[in-house]
Amino acid sequence: MSTHKKFKDLSIPALLLSGLMIPGVVFGGYQSNNNELRVGDVTLRPMWIETRGVKLEIGRFESFRLKGSTNPAELAWVMSDQFLDFSQKTNMEACVLLCRHRREHDLWQANIITAYSQVGCPLLDLCSEDFEVTDHHIHSHPVKPIRTLTKEDRKILKLRNLDENAYAGHLEYRGRSRVGLSGFENNHRPSEQDYSIGPGYLIASSGVIFFDQQNFNFVFKFEDYPINPSND
Repeated sequence: MSTHKKFKDLSIPALLLSGLMIPGVVFGGYQSNNNELRVGDVTLRPMWIETRGVKLEIGRFESFRLKGSTNPAELAWVMSDQFLDFSQKTNMEACVLLCRHRREHDLWQANIITAYSQVGCPLLDLCSEDFEVTDHHIHSHPVKPIRTLTKEDRKILKLRNLDENAYAGHLEYRGRSRVGLSGFENNHRPSEQDYSIGPGYLIASSGVIFFDQQNFNFVFKFEDYPINPSND
């Protein structure tokens, strides 16, 4: 049974972030529509959360519902264009904790979000009425090496109890990505923090990856299953 409160309560008791369960997260509500941000085909609706003295600005994608499948891997494929479009244009992570209808088990709700960070994304229970949060989560990685930490990155690192100076020094020393991998490798490989959260899906540039414990494999390759298949 889920311990999460529902979205309508305007509070969320915990934030799942890189394997950590952080108590006391407060949902801060929506800001005015004038603050909406357009990234490619994605419109981000601003909101914020606060925990442990850290305020995170959150951009919420347009919420949408998916019907006709009980397989979360298929849902990850259906939504992959949203993740890729955003991460390719911004080099930031996006993520979603899937919601499932309480009675119609082939009906899902997805509320993709971003914390405008290259190094993490919070998994939040934003399920609306008649839906309940699941353990199925999907996220994307930056597509280019991370060379400079942003203000948003530092907030995520603080919540993960990581020293930003050591982290920045690691980036400067490597001159590559946060784990010393090339941009392609980082985009196509779950991180140690990803594994610590539990089984999930990573949207890579070339397909959908399922990961569990220390193993990962492609469940959909876009060369075989194009995101926008031809209508011919």
